[in-house]
Parts: sequence; C-alpha cells; structure tokens
Amino acid sequence: METLAERLRFAMNRAGLDDRSLAREISAMLGHKVAWQTVQSVRTGRSKSSKYILQLAKACHVDPDWLASGQIYADRHPPQVQEPQQTYGDTDIQRQIATLDYDQRKIIRDLVDYFAKLNST
Repeated sequence: METLAERLRFAMNRAGLDDRSLAREISAMLGHKVAWQTVQSVRTGRSKSSKYILQLAKACHVDPDWLASGQIYADRHPPQVQEPQQTYGDTDIQRQIATLDYDQRKIIRDLVDYFAKLNST
C-alpha cells in the first residue's frame, strides 16, 4: 500500500469503521469534535497527511508509523494490524459495535474475551 489513503481504507475496513464512526472515536479520544469529513478527506486521498495520525491508528488498531509512512521499524514489534481477538458472525452486531466509541468497544472486547475464557475452561 503506497499511500496514506490506501492504508487508512485498509485499516478502517479491518476495524469495521466508517468515516462517521472513526470520527466519533477520534473525537472521544481528543475531547472535541472531529468532523467525519476530515476522515473522509484522508481516506479518499484529498489530504496527504493528518494531524490525527496517532488517533486514527489507535482507533483502527494499527501502528501509527505504518499508517503514516507504510514503514515498520525493526525496533518495534512487526504486526501492522492487530487482529481482533474475537470475530462476530452477525453483521448487525458488528455494525452496532462500530457505532460505539473507542472505550465502549474496548469494554465489549474485554467482555467477549472474558466469556470466551470461561467457555474454554
């Protein structure tokens, strides 16, 4: 993936986020509103960089250096994209979860992990 736009589209797709839900997550992290059009501008390639790279990466669960430049540095752990710990078969649930902010999604992930561990013992 050559461009920031390509990497962001990839990361958003893997994280199950659209422009609006990603903007909501970034807004929650920063404590002020970030317009969905800002995310759209980066995703479509109109903006070649973003002052929100760290937040975009955190919300999409990717390495910020990879998102910004496509590079992975040897002194860091190599996974570009962290796989979700649990996948959900029901796409309606996935869409609903994608509308939640970052902290709410983390709570859901933690609960799913907890119950998965209970079922495996």
